Formats: sequence, C-alpha cells, structure tokens
Amino acid sequence: MTSQIVVEADVSCTTVYNYAGDRQVLCGELNTLFKQLSDRPVKVTVASLEELISNRKTETVALLIREGRVIGMAQASFIRPLNGGQIHINCVVIDKAFRGRGYGTKLMEYLLHVVKEKWGAYLPLSVQLTSKPSRSAGSVYKRVGFELTATDVYRLRLG
Repeated sequence: MTSQIVVEADVSCTTVYNYAGDRQVLCGELNTLFKQLSDRPVKVTVASLEELISNRKTETVALLIREGRVIGMAQASFIRPLNGGQIHINCVVIDKAFRGRGYGTKLMEYLLHVVKEKWGAYLPLSVQLTSKPSRSAGSVYKRVGFELTATDVYRLRLG
C-alpha cells in the first residue's frame, strides 16, 4: 500500500493510517481545515479519528503535509452495492493560505491512486464527489478527470 509520495521538496501526501505525527495535533489541524470547508460545526477528536482509522476497509483519508503541518485533506468512502463498487469523496479542502498552487490537484491525484490501489479489485468503480459544483474546486476535479453530470454531481469512472 502506498504510504507517502513527495509532491515537492517540503510537501508530501500520505494517508491518515501512515501519519507519524501526534494524533492530538492532527485533530487540531483537521479542525482548522473543516472550519474553512463549512460553517457547520465539526469537531474531530482523537476518539473519532481512531474510529475512522478502525474502518480502514471502507474509509481512507489522504493528507497533504507541508513542512510537517497538514494543509489539506480528502476523504474517500467505499460502498459495495450489489451492482459494483462506488466511492464517495468528500471533505476535500486545502488550507486557504496554500490554494492556487496546484496542491488540490496533487492531493486528488494521490487520493485516486490510493483508491485504485485499495479497492481496485472492485473495478469498475464509480467515483462521486459530494462537493457542490459552485465551489471553486471544480477546475481541480475536472483536471483529474471528473465530469459534471446533468444532475450537478462530479463523477469519474475507474476501470
């Protein structure tokens, strides 16, 4: 399983499972990102993070780390209906201070790589983003292959 890739000299991507830093610090960094993503109050705790980690068969979270600090994240959830595999991607956010530098694209490319590696046995996979088309990240999603459907959902077919 892919543990980490280097994006540039001081920036890398990894999964929450391979994150080597302090879990309490990680929770604080994720909470900072969630505040930028939504007005809805979200509080990531060590307990909720551990619960997510225990669901590694159906969940994964990609982290974008710059100089030891988490500056981006994206979560993928695997759903196995009778007609094949589906992936739902949500909670995609890059810290405001680092937007517009291509990090969102790198994070999504990494997450899709992890998705293929982790759930590739269920190809073809239907990947759906929960983001609204009005969000400025639409160009990032299109850059990595997602298409905006008539129902205003970003979709990508793998395999």
